[in-house]
Amino acid sequence: MIRYVSVDVFVFLARGSIPSTSMWQGALDRYGTDLTLNSGCEPASHSGYWPATLGGLAAGFEFLLSSVAENFGDIDVDIGNRDMVATFTTHSDVRELKGSMFAAATFAELTSGIAFEEDTGNVLPGTRLLEQARGIAL
Repeated sequence: MIRYVSVDVFVFLARGSIPSTSMWQGALDRYGTDLTLNSGCEPASHSGYWPATLGGLAAGFEFLLSSVAENFGDIDVDIGNRDMVATFTTHSDVRELKGSMFAAATFAELTSGIAFEEDTGNVLPGTRLLEQARGIAL
């Protein structure tokens, strides 16, 4: 039996901190991730599949930016003044998972955001998510 698993990575951020794609790519480069985002998309207006490559191979992910209230309602986690959530979704591909985690980690760092592990209820800084992504073997 083949199992398909979707993985969501959430980043809570303040509405006014959304970076441009060029700023985001700069952070990805500074952190040495080897992830390249499609420059034809912008975080403030894009919703859906975001093409990207990791090490030159396809590693895109689904991206959705929405309000915390819309996605989570009352959340039992201290997220401070962060009123937006960026959702990074992948489906059954480890390279895409690693790429989406790099993307989410740097997005969190750029926006002073925090990543959220829905299964544990834990929040963590982007740097910790970056460490986790680096640990994924391809």
